[in-house]
Amino acid sequence: MEDRVAARPPDAPLIEIRNLAIHFRTRQHQFRALSGVNLTVGRGEAVGLVGESGSGKSITWLAALGLLGPRARVSGEVLLDGRDLLGLDETAITGVRGREIAMIFQDASSSLNPLRTIGSQIRESLRHHWGMDRNTAHAEAKRLLDRVQIPFAAQRLKDYPHQLSGGMNQRVMIAIALAGRPRLLVADEPTTALDATVQAQILDLLDELRRDTGMALALISHDFGVVAENCDRVVVLYAGRVMENAQNSEIFIRPAHPYTRGLLAAIPDSAGERTRPIRGSVPEPWSPPPGCVFEPRCDFARPECRAAQPPLASPAGATAMHRSACLRRDEMATATARQEMVAS
Repeated sequence: MEDRVAARPPDAPLIEIRNLAIHFRTRQHQFRALSGVNLTVGRGEAVGLVGESGSGKSITWLAALGLLGPRARVSGEVLLDGRDLLGLDETAITGVRGREIAMIFQDASSSLNPLRTIGSQIRESLRHHWGMDRNTAHAEAKRLLDRVQIPFAAQRLKDYPHQLSGGMNQRVMIAIALAGRPRLLVADEPTTALDATVQAQILDLLDELRRDTGMALALISHDFGVVAENCDRVVVLYAGRVMENAQNSEIFIRPAHPYTRGLLAAIPDSAGERTRPIRGSVPEPWSPPPGCVFEPRCDFARPECRAAQPPLASPAGATAMHRSACLRRDEMATATARQEMVAS
């Protein structure tokens, strides 16, 4: 792995997802859950994936790690330092999970084994990834609990998940993820089930760990506010497609897709401005609308929006990295994030 990394340009992405598509077959339906998703994560970069439930945020990474099961048909490429993960057999992809890419989920209590102590679950991960003996693994498990700021770490190693709060269990899950020393941590709604104070603490911890270790972070969220405070770049997904991709600073000043605008308008502000929800809901994957998938919910749609899904392209005056899948991307990008655009 080191030789392959050294041979790549220093500015090459750590992971590059190209044209990723996912098809499922059930008894009632055969449908496409993800449609040609393209995204990258650089070394040490924090990328936020934003969108409503069912937009394709989590399934993108589950597919990348080979965790979707036999009913899923996955195509495209998931390149980790140039190596396509989709072409790996089970033994090889198991070596990637946790060691190269780790994933934590929103409900830590359902991810931890209630019948085993915290210490035994962390030690299991350490022995799996690094072959540590029990004493070495025990000392490293304590260090990891200290690292994720759990007080009285030595005592907590003996505790069971039900003896800890939701926030503490989420810290344990982060410790287990760190046990593999991953280069990319995928955090899937890691704070949704927590109160606001604990949520802020967990997000601060993830940011501190990223900066201290140099690992990259893919933060999945439905909350644009969380992503705004914790990520360098934002990828907006809707109905299994990338709608917009831009640097954090640019997407909040010049959002170039109506869906992005809708998500921004739903963020409460300090002045108490009334939020404006997006009308309608995400379409069922087995019954997508013709043309642009967001057209039925879009306040700025034109008849031509029903003809075909617009490709990702840069709006006029934007950086090359800023790309939007909207026919009206240029005029969208000229207004500020919270202004109502007057339809022509």
